[in-house]
Amino acid sequence: MAEGQPYGYAPSSGEVMVDMAASLVGVFLQRVVMAPSHRITVLTVVEAELVHEGRLPSTGFGGIIGCVRRVYAKEGLRSFFRGFLIDAVLAVPSAVMEEVSSSLVSELLGVVLPFDRVQQMSPLVWVTLSLVSTSMSVLIATPVTGIQNTIVTNYVGDIVAPTPQQGM
Repeated sequence: MAEGQPYGYAPSSGEVMVDMAASLVGVFLQRVVMAPSHRITVLTVVEAELVHEGRLPSTGFGGIIGCVRRVYAKEGLRSFFRGFLIDAVLAVPSAVMEEVSSSLVSELLGVVLPFDRVQQMSPLVWVTLSLVSTSMSVLIATPVTGIQNTIVTNYVGDIVAPTPQQGM
C-alpha cells in the first residue's frame, strides 16, 4: 500500500463513488458553515466600491460589526447565507480542475526529473521546485477558478440598495 493511499487494495467503483459523495457532502457543509463569514469578508472587501456607487453612505459599514448589523437589519438572517449554494455548486468544477492541474504538473515533474536525481537535490532546490510547481498548477486552474470567484464575489458582494425615499 502506498503511503497516503486509504485502501490496502484497489477500491471498487462503489467505494470510489461513496468517497466522492462523502467529499461532496463535506464541501457542501463547509460552504454552509463558512457562508456568513465569507459574506461579511466579501462585503468589507467591496465596501469602497459600494460607497463609490452610492449604495452605502460615505462612512461605509463602519467596520465588521457595523457590516454585520447592517446586513442583518436590512436583509435578515438568511442573507448571511447568500451565495453559498452557487459557491458550493461552482466549487465542484474548480476542485476538479485544481486536482487535474496539480496531477498534471506532478506527472510532468516526474517525467522531467527522475526520482534518484530528486533525492540528490538540496533543500533550496526542493523548495524552489515546490513553489514553481504550485504556481504552475494555479496558473493552469485559474480560468475555471477565476470564473467561480468572479460569479460568487459579484453575487455575495451585493447588498440591498436603498431606495431614494429610504436614504442610506
